[in-house]
Amino acid sequence: MKNELQSLKENLRIKDYYNLLVILVLIAGMMYSPFLVTLGFALSLFSIVWEIVAIGFKPVLNKIRQGLPYIFCIAILVVLDILSVGWSTDKSEAWSIVWHQAPLFVIPLLFCVISPFKKELLDLVVLGYIVGIIWGIVWGSTVYLMDEYADSRKLILGARNIAYSMKTAFAIIILCIYAYLTRRHKKKCIGLSLCFLAFLLATQMMSGLITLVLFTFVALFYFLLKKKTVYTKVLSLLLVLALCGAGVWIVKQYHSYFFPKEEYAKNLDAETKSGNKYINYDDGFVENGYYVNKYLCKEEVEVEWERRTGKKTSDKCENAPYTYGEVIYRYMNSKGLRKDKESVWQLTDRDLENINQGYANVVYAERFSIKPRLYQTFYELERFANSGEVSEMSLVQRFVWTKNACKVISQNFVFGTGIGDEQKALKTQLDRDYPGLSKVDVDPHNQFVYTFAGMGLFGLAIFVFSLLYIPFKKRLWHNPYYLTFFVLFICYMLSESALRMVSGMMFYAFILSLFSFNKETIEKSYLS
Repeated sequence: MKNELQSLKENLRIKDYYNLLVILVLIAGMMYSPFLVTLGFALSLFSIVWEIVAIGFKPVLNKIRQGLPYIFCIAILVVLDILSVGWSTDKSEAWSIVWHQAPLFVIPLLFCVISPFKKELLDLVVLGYIVGIIWGIVWGSTVYLMDEYADSRKLILGARNIAYSMKTAFAIIILCIYAYLTRRHKKKCIGLSLCFLAFLLATQMMSGLITLVLFTFVALFYFLLKKKTVYTKVLSLLLVLALCGAGVWIVKQYHSYFFPKEEYAKNLDAETKSGNKYINYDDGFVENGYYVNKYLCKEEVEVEWERRTGKKTSDKCENAPYTYGEVIYRYMNSKGLRKDKESVWQLTDRDLENINQGYANVVYAERFSIKPRLYQTFYELERFANSGEVSEMSLVQRFVWTKNACKVISQNFVFGTGIGDEQKALKTQLDRDYPGLSKVDVDPHNQFVYTFAGMGLFGLAIFVFSLLYIPFKKRLWHNPYYLTFFVLFICYMLSESALRMVSGMMFYAFILSLFSFNKETIEKSYLS
């Protein structure tokens, strides 16, 4: 530790510490705060001026000229947006979007001017990124543990759920790669990785988890081909067994959810114990192995619910935008209860609180498990298959929005709608097929599809070329850290229009700029 502090004192100057401050502010902004992004941009301008004063205007200009192809590639969407303003009808919206994408230009310009980093500075930048992830996990874990009904999508103040899960997955992988390649800080790296993974599992951040699983399989396949050691074979076998176990568990849950219990194979009772008639619809709507619309007596439930809680079934839940009537029948059914007088009084105080929170299935209240997310997915798929309903269903809505975007693409195939017009075109098309659904965001949640809709085949081809130019030009394909980022960010762009969001733009521009202008320092520091 003393040697490392001494090295910092000897090798870093005031300018380096200021640049570190700027980068740390940008990292914090990337993860948690648009305000800090703006502050970081202002500080970045001073960094560039300082560099000009320190080494002269011409050397800085030469740096920019040499780095221009990489700046251009990272900021390619800004360039395409400016070009497409020409055929956009909503010019003000188009220029607003161009301005919104400033991070894609500012970050690579800053890194181009202040790079290459000294090893000590690079170490502190990486450490700052890891500390940023730790801060979010500590914050999110505290909220999750203190609030039984905390929304896992809103645990971390200022952080987008999908973006944060991807950044955490990236941290897990680079920590493991660093420990494997350098043999340094192995216990710390593995310990942190396990903590990060536990957080993703407990809070059901599926985007990061799925990306980790895919990346693990790719990495193991690579190692099996390149290094067939006992270690890799055993690890591969364990992973395959774990995957098989997970598959068996999912199949078991699928069977438990969709296959009706034995009591529905018999003749159904026609009346409740109080002598009122049951309604037994044959609509096939199954949840947790029970038919939601069988053994249904609404008049008893409505009367007893008001008697027990003092509220009508038409009233809104206390902490959810649903009426009690939209929740209680599914909730009672999920517990295997009939929808009648007796069942209302069998509900526990915890059940009543779950209903107040808008939980329509008792499984949704389970914590530290991915089972709620799995059951929500089952419900969405079944509801869509049986009724075509897509409201309040994120997974199915993504499918509908993507299908809708493809129709817009077919109408504007070559050059797209033009920047600023794609939202209007997507809403107009969606209103034709799903009236009313376009009141919410119509983003297809896929960066490639969104780019295709706004800028056509022309824009998409250039965007894809820009993604591949830097790794080929800088020969980054053999760098495991870069390969991790590339694979992970492709997954990110397939699950969200990442480069429409400030957090996604910052993540993309920051990491790609780091590799573009500090390739040699990274390889010397972290590949041996």
